[in-house]
Amino acid sequence: RAFRVGKGRKKMSSTLAFDAKTGLNVPQVAVWMVFLVMFLDTIGATISTPALPYYAQAFGCTNAQIGYLFGAWSLTSTAFAPVLGRLSDVAGRRTVLLMSLVGAGTAAILQGLAANYWMLLAARAFSGIWAAVGSTAQVYLADCCSPEMLPTYMSRLSAVPGMAMIVGPGLGGGLANFGLGVPILTDGFVSLFSSVLVFLYLPESAAWLEERQKVTISSSSSYSSVVMTKKGGPPDTQKKKRQPSSELTPLHEDVEEAPPEEETQTQRKLSSEAVSSSSPQTRLTPSWTLTFMCLSQLFNGITFSTLVSMLAISLGEKLNFDALQVGYTFVGMAIVMVFTSIWFTPSYTTKFGVANAAVAGTLVTGVANFAFAFSTTVPSVFLSLSLSRVAQSLRGASFGTLVARSTTIQNRGATLARVQLFLNAGRLIGPVLAGHLANDDAKQAPWLVAGAASFVSGAFLALALAFHPRGFFQFLLSSSRRPADRPPLPRGFTDLKGDTAILRDEAPDPADVDELGRWFADLLTKRHYQWVTRKEATKKMIESLLPELREQSCDHVEDLERLMKHANLMSSDFNHHADHNLHHRG
Repeated sequence: RAFRVGKGRKKMSSTLAFDAKTGLNVPQVAVWMVFLVMFLDTIGATISTPALPYYAQAFGCTNAQIGYLFGAWSLTSTAFAPVLGRLSDVAGRRTVLLMSLVGAGTAAILQGLAANYWMLLAARAFSGIWAAVGSTAQVYLADCCSPEMLPTYMSRLSAVPGMAMIVGPGLGGGLANFGLGVPILTDGFVSLFSSVLVFLYLPESAAWLEERQKVTISSSSSYSSVVMTKKGGPPDTQKKKRQPSSELTPLHEDVEEAPPEEETQTQRKLSSEAVSSSSPQTRLTPSWTLTFMCLSQLFNGITFSTLVSMLAISLGEKLNFDALQVGYTFVGMAIVMVFTSIWFTPSYTTKFGVANAAVAGTLVTGVANFAFAFSTTVPSVFLSLSLSRVAQSLRGASFGTLVARSTTIQNRGATLARVQLFLNAGRLIGPVLAGHLANDDAKQAPWLVAGAASFVSGAFLALALAFHPRGFFQFLLSSSRRPADRPPLPRGFTDLKGDTAILRDEAPDPADVDELGRWFADLLTKRHYQWVTRKEATKKMIESLLPELREQSCDHVEDLERLMKHANLMSSDFNHHADHNLHHRG
């Protein structure tokens, strides 16, 4: 029942309901399928990662040319990320996921069959066109998860690459014994197999389908209005009664919207407080938040791509590692990443908030890269790389949640694609820069630059939070501290703090309505309201006591906090008068 979509109306609003247990508006098997596809895609990529530098060296490549191989992938992925992102908003998340897997699989096979460096470079560039599996998986999750459960599922998604890396690099290192091109060919076949699974078992995003239905109905209504106007029959412009988004219309058919002149004193007071508490400057600068987030991802991409492209080269220089030993190193890093994502990241974000986790993870990544630059022994190398993976896991899940909360269903694909574009741009700069630096000093220079890039990324992320409507310190401290003049929110609403998404009206199931109705009737009876004989008066009283809340999540929370404050004041006033009357009667 939680996945029912209501019947179409002339004025449609969201009718998707989230399952109480899973927090999803699709069957849970769909999300597990997304995780599986992400797992297989990462296995394919990590199978080929340890072998690719050695595979390129077989063609007589320098370190700089190896950097160009990774840079070519990033160049095309940067150029095509916005295209695929917008396409996911138009054609669907499932369609783009299928295209990306088929394209990536074909490109990997072409790399494995390359006869020289230039063919390998061209195939790498073609592979980058289809680098949208991870971002599309994030968009799909953002469509399917409730705001309360989104950080949890994002954290689980960030653990999937780590789990795949436990298998992929070691397998790739072993397959390299049969030929340096074998791991890359295996990467291609795994991607093609994943595309078959998506085609057979993954449904389209329910939220995207609902949005397309709205667009279709809206377009049809507009066309009908134009036709009627041309024929001399003007469209119906009379004001209609407000219709709820659920199928329970008969329960509300007799309820009219209150005219502006009948607005209650409480509603006027709350409305005036909402205007006075919202600074025009902060309300007009959310675009700066996204811009600084994108710049943060640019420098994070430089850090990440330096690790992927130069780790094998640096380990060879520092410790004389071969492809198999590099594969084992990736496996060790992956184990740390999995444990962090499953056990450490959720508890940290719950206690300190996703914004705090994203900033802390970024800065600690910089420290870890500086430590690796000066590491010369196996234990020190492993400790610095492990610290880097812990920090990146913390940032990965938290940053994805921050961006997803700043989008709506209409622009989610395009927005995440824009962020991905900057990440890919960083991945373009990182390998090329690191490759040239490694020609002179492969042990330290690339990692010092990567550490500096992490600190710059953290600074931009802090600026993004500073320009956020809720402000930097409110964002950082929202889950660990609460201003003294604000009462605590009821449990179940706290996950909305710091969120900038637009909340959709929920579609109640008849069983939900019955449960709440019984509870509310029992409450009125216990508190001595004569609601049976004075039913209409009770309805009007409740309507006056419950003002309309704003739709944006952070505004919604502010309204609830002010409402709770007024409720506490009213309760205190009632108790004071009750004690006063009791005293006089005594």
